[in-house]
Amino acid sequence: MNSVIVLHTDLFPDAATVEAATASAFGADARRFDLRRPDMEAADWDRITDALLAADCVITL
Repeated sequence: MNSVIVLHTDLFPDAATVEAATASAFGADARRFDLRRPDMEAADWDRITDALLAADCVITL
């Protein structure tokens, strides 16, 4: 797998368990984005969109 994206959203109560599993499985190879940040700007969303379009796998936490 070439590109793994992890989106932190607080949508799921077991996010910590899945985060631990992704950290174990992919380590530093996964790109992580915190969508919970209140200061997100258009450039941030553009960067995330570009990463999502190029990703092989997207994990939402």
